[in-house]
Formats: sequence, C-alpha cells, structure tokens
Amino acid sequence: VSSKEAISSGAELAIGTVRIWIRYRKDINATSRIKVSTGPLAGRVLNIIGQPLPDAARTRLEILCREGAEK
Repeated sequence: VSSKEAISSGAELAIGTVRIWIRYRKDINATSRIKVSTGPLAGRVLNIIGQPLPDAARTRLEILCREGAEK
C-alpha cells in the first residue's frame, strides 16, 4: 500500500504498509502480530495497524499491517 524510509542512529530503515486478507477469526485484534508463512513476505512478522475489518459475510478479515521497524 505504501512505504517510506527513515534514518535512525545512522542506519537506514525501510518501513512498508501492507494490506492482507485472512480467513475470519475472532481472536485477531489491533494488538496482534502476524507471521507470514507463504508468498513474497514469507518469514516476516507484520504489526497490525488499527482494527481488522470483517467482510459482510464474516468469512475474511481485511487487515492493514506495518512491515519493518517499529518504535
């Protein structure tokens, strides 16, 4: 969705925002983290930004995540 670069303590950090969809689960919330198991982001941990949004049928969640350095 978006990305930016930041410099912290002389080291360059890349931060990206990613939109993902997963099967609906009640236990996912804004404080959860997601470890990606397949695809181009496999092995990375994503931090959820905001509340996950269920679709009308409650079969999947749309989640905005931040990849990269966090405070």
